[in-house]
Amino acid sequence: MQVVPVEAAPLIGHVLVRGLIGAAVAGVSALIVYPFRWLVNSFKDVTTQLSGIQTELVHQRSNCLSTLQDQGTRQIELLEKTVGTLEAMHLDQRETLAIIRDRK
Repeated sequence: MQVVPVEAAPLIGHVLVRGLIGAAVAGVSALIVYPFRWLVNSFKDVTTQLSGIQTELVHQRSNCLSTLQDQGTRQIELLEKTVGTLEAMHLDQRETLAIIRDRK
């Protein structure tokens, strides 16, 4: 068996060319994929912000409903007091009208 001498320079050049081609393909594919990654990250950011907004709105709504419940109880008390005052005024007005009719 005879060993054939091989020069290293063409092999190293061939490996370097293949490496450069691989790096160029990787760079171009990264440039192509970058906008899609940016869109996905932007979508995730917007989704996170919307989730935070929804949480805040639910919190505000529950606070508003509990405030309305508390105010509703107070309003009912005030309305009952107003009705009592109006009934008293109605009775006073009826008595006043009766006195005026009697004087005629």
